[in-house]
Amino acid sequence: MPEPSQKIQECLQYIEKVLQQKNYSPQTSKTYLGYLRDYLTRIQGEHDYMIRPDLPLIRHFLFEKQKQGCSASTVNLCLSAVSKKRF
Repeated sequence: MPEPSQKIQECLQYIEKVLQQKNYSPQTSKTYLGYLRDYLTRIQGEHDYMIRPDLPLIRHFLFEKQKQGCSASTVNLCLSAVSKKRF
C-alpha cells in the first residue's frame, strides 16, 4: 500500500486533535485513525475525500474488509471511522 500523501497526513493530524478534544479514549482514537488512514490511502488520487465522501468508494472499502475476513463489528467500526461527520 502506498504511503499517505501530505494532505492525508495533515487531515489525520487534525482529526487526531479533534478526537483528543472530544475526549475519545486513546485506543478508540488509534483505531479510528488507523482505519481512516487505510481508507484515505487507498482512495488517494481517485477522489478528494476532504470535499465530500464518496459512498461507492466507502462501500467498496467495507466490502474489501469483509473479503479480508473482518468481523461484522470491525466492518461497522470501519464505517464509523470513515463516514461519520464528527470531525
